Amino acid sequence: MIVVLRWVSGLFITGAVACEVIEETDDFVALYQPAGSLWKRAAGERSGPRGRNMLPEGRNGGHDDAEWTGDGVLRVHRFGDAWSIWRWLDSSNVWSDHFYVNLEDPWRRTAIGYDSGDWELDLVGTPDSWSYKDEDELEWSEEIGLVTPAWAARTRAAGAAAVRILEANAWPFSADWDRWLPPLGFTMPVLPADWAFVDQPGTGI
Repeated sequence: MIVVLRWVSGLFITGAVACEVIEETDDFVALYQPAGSLWKRAAGERSGPRGRNMLPEGRNGGHDDAEWTGDGVLRVHRFGDAWSIWRWLDSSNVWSDHFYVNLEDPWRRTAIGYDSGDWELDLVGTPDSWSYKDEDELEWSEEIGLVTPAWAARTRAAGAAAVRILEANAWPFSADWDRWLPPLGFTMPVLPADWAFVDQPGTGI
């Protein structure tokens, strides 16, 4: 089954991608995005520490097509958590030796999939060795008033909570990830025509 995963700020979609549902339960969902798939990225003028961030007034209201380069990625989200866990899968079905922890709004079910909102700060590494990613982007957003100190503090607290799970090698880090290998012969997921309809506001920036 194909669903749409989106990152939403207010009623504006900052990114959207079609994914294959590998497993979905009452507790979690695992979504796979293959290499070479196309996704939508908010268009406009960007700035920030590495020129990747966009102020709301920099958006032109449109979206660019972008190709997901490199290996395919599996995202596992436990409902209610303020993050999802990513791991890459190469063309030989070999998993990356590191995890990526994307701090974000707990996913909300929609008519076409799931919505979240990116929190900028992330983690990358293994249970034995990890580091924060994009700390400078979060600091920049706070300095210019794009996010409040309380918002930034909440993000850092979520990061600390995710670190405890990572260091404990708890689920899903400890899971048998081979259970989530994508099925053979599945077709490349494509965004449906109604991918841009937002029926509830998101809280990401």
